[in-house]
Amino acid sequence: MKVFLVIAIALAVAQARPQEDTVKGTEGPTQNVEDTEDADPVQGAVESRFAYADEKYEHIKYETVETKDGFEKRKYPESKWICTEFTPKNTEDVFANWQEKYGSGFEVMASEDILNDETYQAFKKLCRYGYGVNSDYLELNKTYPYFTKFTTQENEPPVVEVCSYAGAKYNNARLPEPQDEAVYIRKQPEMVFYVSQFSGFVFSEADVTEPQEELTKALEAAAVEDFDKNVVYVAEFNGPFTAGDKRQNEVWVPVEGQKYEVSSSNNEELPYEVLVENEEYELRKYKPAKYVCNKIENYNVSDDPFKGWQEKFDDAFQARSNIMREIKQSYKKSGSRTDEKCYYRMFKSLYQYIIGFNAEFMEIDMTSPVVTKRTIKEAGKTEDIEMCFYGGSRFDDRNMPAPKKSELYLKEAEEQYVYVTRFGGYALSFDDWDSHHQELRKALGDKKFIQDQYFTVGYDSPYKVEDRRNEVWVEVAKGDLDIELDGENQVA
Repeated sequence: MKVFLVIAIALAVAQARPQEDTVKGTEGPTQNVEDTEDADPVQGAVESRFAYADEKYEHIKYETVETKDGFEKRKYPESKWICTEFTPKNTEDVFANWQEKYGSGFEVMASEDILNDETYQAFKKLCRYGYGVNSDYLELNKTYPYFTKFTTQENEPPVVEVCSYAGAKYNNARLPEPQDEAVYIRKQPEMVFYVSQFSGFVFSEADVTEPQEELTKALEAAAVEDFDKNVVYVAEFNGPFTAGDKRQNEVWVPVEGQKYEVSSSNNEELPYEVLVENEEYELRKYKPAKYVCNKIENYNVSDDPFKGWQEKFDDAFQARSNIMREIKQSYKKSGSRTDEKCYYRMFKSLYQYIIGFNAEFMEIDMTSPVVTKRTIKEAGKTEDIEMCFYGGSRFDDRNMPAPKKSELYLKEAEEQYVYVTRFGGYALSFDDWDSHHQELRKALGDKKFIQDQYFTVGYDSPYKVEDRRNEVWVEVAKGDLDIELDGENQVA
């Protein structure tokens, strides 16, 4: 499978940054973060054969598990990255044979072609964040590496994710909120990669094809089969003014079956007790819990941008990537707060709250599920939508930080009883959720529950493809329960 690789390094996050985190201007809060180190490598780790020229800058640390002819196997710790992603619109390799056209990598970086390159534009967004275009006006230290990750699917262009390492000091501290809608903070779990190193400028597919193929051959020669064939990272460790023969680049191929982000499966879940269980539904009891929420009123479900996605796209992952990109671009151009764009921004506002944009600048672990209450105003036409993040058990005996954004508010939910149906796959559109809502109502027959509302509940990251968990809830008043609440679970 051919992977389109154009890695522009002309500007990027490799431009020199200050050696200390500093605040530009006087606006916006900042946080004092003490310098910390990544965890020391595990005792017994194999010494790496690779060394890096720019040792004056922080590099992400790793444990070398083993070395073989042509590659190393490494374990990287959990870490934070500043990222953006795109799906290439142009599949032509504009830098093919760049050596003949330009003569040197420095000439490429001075050309007009580089300014139009999609990967260059992505790196530029990260560079702006690092220079202080963020909620705290904070300039970040220069760190290495920055990588470009390519995820391929059959007969589809790759999804390209470009990321810059945040530094060890942010492992357990908040990063500033991105100002650019396209930039986000990603928490990467501990991961294991097969790695090979190569030199030279990296502009075209051909610049990476040879080292990538050499790594694959070395893995096959060593009888290694557990590597992911559909994901490759290209990591770079130099600024733009390092000569080609002095440049250090790496190909990282992940061990297959790993999580690529800290997903909901690792998150604290809202606890509950199952009172009744059968093949069609469960009856659950939820204890009082604290949430941060936001709400939009009179959402027109006919404006759902995901409506009919199954007919337009081959799979849900492709549909979500393309439609979300269209929503973001439309919002950025118009600046209007139409219903579908507000709906997209609900999750973003809540996420900004938990990464530290709150009155105490407190970073709060992501929990699951995300609970969205939908109050029916006119069936099949308009709804009031309230989306909430569970605060977690750490706030059982204390208050959650006050939100800084006016549209967010804190909520203490009382004890709750709900009938639940569970299903897998992606639920992207109103119709996806409503079909299961209607099936649950039918299964409940003449049982009493609140008729004019229901809950859509998601447990998983959008990047989790298999074994997804979605639920629809309808609430029942305690006085309308048709079972004895004797504290023991019952199976109908």
